[in-house]
Amino acid sequence: MTQAFDVFKERLVNANADQIKDLIQQIERSRENGDITETERDNLKDIANRNLDAIGDSAFGRLDQE
Repeated sequence: MTQAFDVFKERLVNANADQIKDLIQQIERSRENGDITETERDNLKDIANRNLDAIGDSAFGRLDQE
């Protein structure tokens, strides 16, 4: 995994729902710029979804439904 993936993963683990939404936007931009792979993006979205489920916040819905 890339260093960018590790940074995003660490940020997602400690994020609240609003921060997760912002991080996902950053992750999408990083994917578009080639900083992370498609697989890394998918893994990060899975982590984000698990975190949203764990904190019980459905304000944004599941990120894989976008």
